[in-house]
Amino acid sequence: MKHRFDEALPLVLAHEGGYVNHPRDPGGPTNLGVTLATARRFGIDVDGDGDTDVADVKKLARAHAAVVYRRGYWDAVRGDELPAGVDYAVFDYAVNSGPARAAKDLQRVLGVEVDGMIGPVTLDAAHDADPATLVNDLCDRRLAFVQGLSTWSTFGRGWGRRIEGVREHAVAVAARAVTPPIPNDPGLAPSTPDAPPAPFSPTLEADFAMNIITGIIAHIVGGQASKAIASAIPGVLAGIFLGPQVLGEFQQGFVEGGAGPAAHMLGMALGGLFLGGVNAIVTWFAPKNREPKPADTEGA
Repeated sequence: MKHRFDEALPLVLAHEGGYVNHPRDPGGPTNLGVTLATARRFGIDVDGDGDTDVADVKKLARAHAAVVYRRGYWDAVRGDELPAGVDYAVFDYAVNSGPARAAKDLQRVLGVEVDGMIGPVTLDAAHDADPATLVNDLCDRRLAFVQGLSTWSTFGRGWGRRIEGVREHAVAVAARAVTPPIPNDPGLAPSTPDAPPAPFSPTLEADFAMNIITGIIAHIVGGQASKAIASAIPGVLAGIFLGPQVLGEFQQGFVEGGAGPAAHMLGMALGGLFLGGVNAIVTWFAPKNREPKPADTEGA
């Protein structure tokens, strides 16, 4: 995957640094990790003079190095097809010690045929392996190899730091790749069971009663005792004709359907309907309130 190469390349370049020409480095003039021999192999001619020499290596830009690393190392070890984390560990090993050696040590760790060419068998084995274990085993082999080189005394400290840095980063990347993300989409989140319906509570009759009592109190406070008594009649009749059992079954049906609160509201609405109806009847048949008489006056 291109994005994984783009993530790995800056990590490799951070270890490689700029232009160097150390007398004990068998690679000779090197810039951004690209040796003179590699630059010639890729035909890099930065100054356009028709050949590749030290001047071209010194002028080597990051874009030139990216082409070399992609074609000469990442693609050579089939980085796009390796597991996340493992790809970076193999890639950095290839840059430092050659693609063939990196591929062979990967195959040795996986226990497959060692031919230095990463093919379907090696890739299948890499994906079947635990990525963190694979990274650690590969880095152990890589460290053992460079420790046996004659130049270890000169470059060993830097190589050791580099390998441990690769190990740490590659294991972290592998761990993120195998940990499933927490879904943000509510449609992907695990479904939770619906909340149980509200427990049955036979309070429908109480809802009627509360409406009736409220109406009685309102009329008594208003000085209309007759209307207060009349207001109680609908509730009494509802209790007689419907009965507590019928009202309870009516409410239970709503509760089992998940609409417990709706039953209570309906009960209150029915109570209010009875109350409003009887109030209208009483008001219709009650004598109309007359205008107050002016106070008697004494005769003239």
